[in-house]
Amino acid sequence: MHNRFSPPTLGSFLVVMHGVSSQAGIMSRRWHVCIALALIAVAPATGRVVAQTVQAQPLVASTDNSQALTLEQALRRALETNPTLRSQRQAHNVAAADIVIARTYPFNPSWENRIQQASGPASAGITNAVPVEELVLLELEIRGQGKYRREVASAALSRTDWTIAAQEQALAVAVVRAFDALLYQQEKVRLLERVLVLDQQLVTDVSRLFQARTVEVMLAQTEVDNARAALAIGRANVITAQATLRTALGAVGKNFTATGTLDLPPQTLDLAALTQQALERRPDLRALQSALAEADATLQLTIADRFGNPVIGPAFTYDPTRVSSIGAQINIPLPVLNTHRGAILKQQAMRCQALLNLQQTQLTVRQEVEAAVEHLRAAQTRATMYRTSILPHLEQVLQDVHKLYLENAKGADLLKIVDVQRSLGTAQAAYLDTLYEASQARAELFAATGGMPVVPSVVEPSETPEVLPPIAPNHAR
Repeated sequence: MHNRFSPPTLGSFLVVMHGVSSQAGIMSRRWHVCIALALIAVAPATGRVVAQTVQAQPLVASTDNSQALTLEQALRRALETNPTLRSQRQAHNVAAADIVIARTYPFNPSWENRIQQASGPASAGITNAVPVEELVLLELEIRGQGKYRREVASAALSRTDWTIAAQEQALAVAVVRAFDALLYQQEKVRLLERVLVLDQQLVTDVSRLFQARTVEVMLAQTEVDNARAALAIGRANVITAQATLRTALGAVGKNFTATGTLDLPPQTLDLAALTQQALERRPDLRALQSALAEADATLQLTIADRFGNPVIGPAFTYDPTRVSSIGAQINIPLPVLNTHRGAILKQQAMRCQALLNLQQTQLTVRQEVEAAVEHLRAAQTRATMYRTSILPHLEQVLQDVHKLYLENAKGADLLKIVDVQRSLGTAQAAYLDTLYEASQARAELFAATGGMPVVPSVVEPSETPEVLPPIAPNHAR
């Protein structure tokens, strides 16, 4: 059993080639048998061997200037070169500058110089016609405002850094989603390319078998046209997925080909441990915690500032009688008309809002982790069911039906083999869809727990399963 997505069998090709015609009711029993015989004439073994042979062909949708990219390379490139993220990281420098501002005393001393002219009667005793008054004043913070201001700036810097980390983590999750989507679309295109190759070969074989019956040839050509239309849609989806990945990487004028696999080993999911991990390291949650600390410090700063600051400094006077005086001047504001009650109430409300935002986000984190774990568990369960039960069972049923057909058992005909192969092909396509769903669920879990995506090691495929011997038509036995 392969760990990777197994290539489609002959039945899956017949499903795609004959789906439209079967639904329209124009495909007869003889037509099914003739197509199967034509494919058997081309391949010396079963359709599984044909599918594995075609798998070696290159992806038609890729271009010569495409760059192969692993998930690890994509993550590194996005975190280093994404222009939006680089711009957002400048917020750290802005917040760091606020730290310098907070550590600097906010007031400079002021110097007042008063020069006057003195005149009067002789009895006034004026001996100095130019009296002088000098004042040097400084506003003082005496209620610990500097400490609170530094706490505000420090919390703001922490909040900014955690916000940037949340943006980096969100970009990493977006890159994982885009990378897996491109990988998924590439796999779908490869399946469609294999179908087109076999449809084209089918036209050649049917033309040789039914040279005088053009209806069969036209029907076979119709299948080629349908396969080409489906392939065109698949290639368009690849182009769209490449554009999405380019946007996440911040690249222009480059096409990328995703390298890797969607088939990864199942994860062990401990809901309690993952929830605790998310509550401890979710960057957006840590940013809200820093915002609450910032709101606390801002409230304390507002309370400390409610009475104003005194202004103090030395004073010197030289009066008209040549008497000099030196002392100190103190200006104290009187908080009578404005006690800044409104500003305090506003900061209290903002602090309460920050606390409620934190509590609401903690609840959201728990819900997101729980939903992501349930989604991933369900996807992994389905993938495991396909990998360990459905696909091996269908392969075994195909071998058993094939064996009965070779033994000319009653009720065993070629259509039975075709039907089983169709079911196997449908299951393999559903398995690919399930692997993609599991990859998206992993991205949800990365986002919910706040961890950076870890690039797992590629799972090597196991040995190739036993193939079936070629089918001989009834008239040749």
